[in-house]
Amino acid sequence: GATVAGLRMAVEDALKLRRTILVIVDEAVHLLRHAKGNTLASHMDALKSLAKICGVTLLLVGSYDLLQLMKLSGQVAR
Repeated sequence: GATVAGLRMAVEDALKLRRTILVIVDEAVHLLRHAKGNTLASHMDALKSLAKICGVTLLLVGSYDLLQLMKLSGQVAR
């Protein structure tokens, strides 16, 4: 089966090859649903890393629950 690292590399390659500049994540509140503490921080670090490596802007769309992310990391919120 596919590994997490392999899947991540495939996503990175696709974003770079397509010269993607914006990735919109609808219903991004699902990132928060089962992630707490260190797991949530890891999710946000992964998104931040993906944006940096691929040179994309991530736009997370969802309910007001997403405001919790701003408290977690000002860098992610920007």
